[in-house]
Amino acid sequence: MTNFLTLIKGLFKPKPKKKPLQSAPFNLERKHQNQLKALETQLDNIPVKQQNSRNLALNHKRYKKLIKKLTKQALIIQRNRTIERKQL
Repeated sequence: MTNFLTLIKGLFKPKPKKKPLQSAPFNLERKHQNQLKALETQLDNIPVKQQNSRNLALNHKRYKKLIKKLTKQALIIQRNRTIERKQL
């Protein structure tokens, strides 16, 4: 009997409407920028092995840039998902 009543109540509830996407709230944007800065400082503190090889230093720079790029992309995706969740 209670299931029947909940079904009837569900029929009369207003259906949620999807909101159009909006730009990120300022404080959320600031939070992600701070996370990115923290990750970049962690990357800067990674020690490089002391060797005479010039290629090692170049590879280290390249990988640091690649990691920064990927973390930026990951944070952007994460921010967009949190915005979508809040709007649903």
